[in-house]
Amino acid sequence: MTVVLEVKNRFLNISLYPHLIFLLVLVISCSSDKKEQSKGPKGGEAVGVDIIIARNETVNSQIEANGTLLPMESVELRSEISGKLTYLNIPEGKNVATGTLIAKVNDLEIQAQIKKLLAQIELAEKNEKRLKKLIDLEGISQSDYDNALNQVIALKADLEYAQVMAEKCEIKAPFAGTLGLRKISPGSYVTPSTPLTTLTKERPLKVDFTLPEKHLGLIVVGGKVQVKTSDSESLLTATITAIEPLINDATRNIQVRAVLEGNAGSPGAFVTIYLTGKARKNSFLVPSEAVIPDASGKQLIVCKTEKLPSHQ
Repeated sequence: MTVVLEVKNRFLNISLYPHLIFLLVLVISCSSDKKEQSKGPKGGEAVGVDIIIARNETVNSQIEANGTLLPMESVELRSEISGKLTYLNIPEGKNVATGTLIAKVNDLEIQAQIKKLLAQIELAEKNEKRLKKLIDLEGISQSDYDNALNQVIALKADLEYAQVMAEKCEIKAPFAGTLGLRKISPGSYVTPSTPLTTLTKERPLKVDFTLPEKHLGLIVVGGKVQVKTSDSESLLTATITAIEPLINDATRNIQVRAVLEGNAGSPGAFVTIYLTGKARKNSFLVPSEAVIPDASGKQLIVCKTEKLPSHQ
């Protein structure tokens, strides 16, 4: 205090005692810190907190994945050959049976060729039979008979080819399903690149989804997964039917396919897959609001006591 009084009353030459300036600043700073501390909460005052009792529990982890609903079968119907449509039967949105004739391309030229080949085959077979009798009597050479026999075989091969081409002129339903929208008009000229319509077998629906390779041990063929669709509030069950044997080297994911039980969902819809992971024993669960994030990670305040307060 003597130094402070001397400075205030200018009894001391500061230029002669520069070390006293630092002492004065230090005394004022300490005095200011004490004043700031005196403004805080009074010593011994309790702060109210909420606590919970952490116990060992078994936690079943749940894995989520995104998937897509697909029809059991789906195909775009096209003609295998080019030509003009002479028949078109596409009742949009209607169910058709397997083998139903959907469309037909003009096959008049092919049918005429088939008739011609049938006549040629009949004549060639008669000639082959006559030569067969002569060869037995040694009336002709073996090469003459072989040429006649080869002609019959070649004509029959041409007939089979023509019949196959005639079958390609008819577009039939490869399986029972529902026809889509008609994309062509009667009398149009079509090529193999011209789509006619679609045929879809919707039920049961397939579910395709991907999982990281680290979860490969959780899925087996015949296993069950839970599926959440947009048009169903409850979870549906699907059975795993196939697992892609190769892991995608770009994403390190594995492709999984399951079959959905029930009639919910529509082909092409987005769904969420829930898969039960491995159970974790001796786990401690705490509320998320009790976790304190900081720069280095996350922290918890732990209160260890042998006896809890009576109000707890």
